[in-house]
Amino acid sequence: MNKKRTSIKQQIRLTIAKTILLSFFATIIVVLASWAIVMSIDDRYYANYYESQVPQITDQVQSLNRELVNSQASGAKQLEEIIPTPGMEYQVLDEQGTFLYGSFSANVNPEGVHLLNKVNKSFLEENTATSFIPIVDQNGTFAGSVVLQYKLESEVEALFNIFFVCLFLTPFFFIMIFTYYYASKLGKNYYARIQKLIVATELVRKQNLDFEIEADGNDEITKLSTSFNIMKQALQDALYQQWNLEKNRSEFISSVSHDLKTPLTIMKANAQMLERKIKDEQHKTYIANMIGEIERTEKLVQELGTKMNDEESFFAIETKTVEPGHFFKTEFAKYKDFVQNEGLTFHTSVLDYRKTANTIQIDVQKITQVIDNLISNSLRFAEPYDGHIDCHAECHDDYVKVTVSDNGKGFTESDLHYVFQKFYQNNDSADPHKGLGLYIVKHIIEKHGGNVQAWNDKGAVVSFQLPAIPKNSH
Repeated sequence: MNKKRTSIKQQIRLTIAKTILLSFFATIIVVLASWAIVMSIDDRYYANYYESQVPQITDQVQSLNRELVNSQASGAKQLEEIIPTPGMEYQVLDEQGTFLYGSFSANVNPEGVHLLNKVNKSFLEENTATSFIPIVDQNGTFAGSVVLQYKLESEVEALFNIFFVCLFLTPFFFIMIFTYYYASKLGKNYYARIQKLIVATELVRKQNLDFEIEADGNDEITKLSTSFNIMKQALQDALYQQWNLEKNRSEFISSVSHDLKTPLTIMKANAQMLERKIKDEQHKTYIANMIGEIERTEKLVQELGTKMNDEESFFAIETKTVEPGHFFKTEFAKYKDFVQNEGLTFHTSVLDYRKTANTIQIDVQKITQVIDNLISNSLRFAEPYDGHIDCHAECHDDYVKVTVSDNGKGFTESDLHYVFQKFYQNNDSADPHKGLGLYIVKHIIEKHGGNVQAWNDKGAVVSFQLPAIPKNSH
């Protein structure tokens, strides 16, 4: 069972308090232990210890007097008992300054000064003190001198300085140690939980919503996890609703497609009967166009009923070689009377810039659907009075470019970003269509290896390009 977590701010405050408190107690323990160690150190390790022993040794030497000069063995034994060796060295000189015995034999009177001028004095050279203690007999006659040599600076004094510096830094050391410990512990906890959110984000990106992030506590990460779970559930519900909408839409399209087959069959039969009876060539052309559009509609209805659920199948193409100039000229001509009957001006042109008679390979049914969608859009949005629609085709050696434009209000800035997306509609538009026209246009053109663009130029302009097939590749 997980512990209830407080907020990150409270956890940081608690961590700082723990760090300071534990560092304080650890420092107290180290200081007390260090004090005990210092108190246990022998006094001789302090710098002034040997200097403080000189008066006591002087009293002892004066009590022994001439015996120290007359009996070297006895004198050496007695001096070694009262002189703290090895930190302090000694030597005994007679009244002429001649070395008799001692723990060192170095010449302590290189100047040759009479000993009486040095007794009861101390000389310092490079932290080494040399003291001359007089030896006087019972009659007060000068008999010689005991020379003591010792260092004023302890060998462990430097270590003590380092030790006290370290002792001063101890609180900071413990603060660093405890800060690192608690920060690592806190960071490890939050890292694991943040990693779960990162993994969850990746699952959402892959549209896998079958998971739940643990959210136990009251800190910010818990609140974030709870919000993430709510968002995930909302997304899951939205996807489920979308799935239901898609399913209902598919069922509706299948039903409508089925219901349209009968009236289309009747319309086609009546048109074919009129075609056989009418002798006027112009009327026959109209009826032939009518039959062609009915057959195209029948094919579209069939595809809607069988392939709408699979976009790859719906947009699959069956190409054949077509002469582009003739094809687009014929297709544009089909719409002339229809557009003019709507009270609009219809301009068409097919320009041939080819040096060789290159062709295009297209699915005639699909490209016809593209032209129909573009002209239908222009009919809906062109100016109702003095409106016009322009259809132009340019045949080049490498490609064919087709442009359909009108003098309507054109695309908004938002339209230009999303106009080719599925089901996109301008929110300001009262148009009842479902935003599939340009989406279908884009997919069909891209299936042919081409591209499509939209922009404004005194109205809406949509243009697509199709690759040309060199004549010698047939």
